Amino acid sequence: MKPQPGALVIGVGLLFFAGPWTIFSTLYPVISGRANVRLWPGLPELWPMLLVIFGVAMLAQVIFRPEGQLGLVFLGIVILMFGLFLSLFTLKVGNLGWADLARLWPVFAIIIGFAFLIVYVADDLRSSSFLIPVYVVGGLGIFLLPVTLGLTRGSGFAQSLQLWPLLVLVLAILIFFRPTPADDRADSDSSPHRQ
Repeated sequence: MKPQPGALVIGVGLLFFAGPWTIFSTLYPVISGRANVRLWPGLPELWPMLLVIFGVAMLAQVIFRPEGQLGLVFLGIVILMFGLFLSLFTLKVGNLGWADLARLWPVFAIIIGFAFLIVYVADDLRSSSFLIPVYVVGGLGIFLLPVTLGLTRGSGFAQSLQLWPLLVLVLAILIFFRPTPADDRADSDSSPHRQ
């Protein structure tokens, strides 16, 4: 039986995370006699790293066993990015707390759109249908993030005028990743011929 790279990543990651890191972060205050001092973040702060480990494992599985596993590419990117994003809140990076998630929730849509973009690239830019969720879900997240952050003020029209750079960005992405005539021919060649 061939070794699975994803299982190896999960094993090593959990061995490090659940083993020395957790034991040391739990026992250091007791051993040092300083019950109020925490040298390392503990399990309550680091649980999103479990998502990171599983996301990296899925991507390692695809990298070392590339057999058209586009679903693993998508899930790996989403789980990895969700884990990194949620760790910002558990580790309080930049004084972020769980209450800030009410303003930053469009980042989840941006991550999903980004994952579809990576799947499109991993598929050698062949299937332009992967770009639809990039534009819809990712574009919606990019559009809503400045609104939820309170960066736009005034009426709806004034807010739209303030967001004109996002329109330029979306147009640039549409032009760069537009389907080429070769893509259309490849799609029609792959369809069964009618008799």
